[in-house]
Amino acid sequence: MAGYDYNSIQAGYQGMLQNQGLFNTNIGIGYDKMLAGLQGYGQAQQAGINQQYDRSGASTAASLGARGLGNTTVVDSAQRGNEYDRALASLNLQGQVQGMRQ
Repeated sequence: MAGYDYNSIQAGYQGMLQNQGLFNTNIGIGYDKMLAGLQGYGQAQQAGINQQYDRSGASTAASLGARGLGNTTVVDSAQRGNEYDRALASLNLQGQVQGMRQ
């Protein structure tokens, strides 16, 4: 071809492909770091949920006991409600974290 240096064009094209490969690699690394950060976010939030509902369960048991309602039937029933709320909060958290990953 007149006026075109095929070797220079080919070298430029190869350089562009290499840059594109590095770009894609860096995007993949950034994405992996973001997912790892979300995992940490979910774990920290779950720990907070567990602490909250552990305190709530202990408070419920103490309150019932102080009012003379500390038998296992009443306490177990109240704790079931507490554990239901814990499970619901955990499911909501899982939904939030999954929503962030998409």
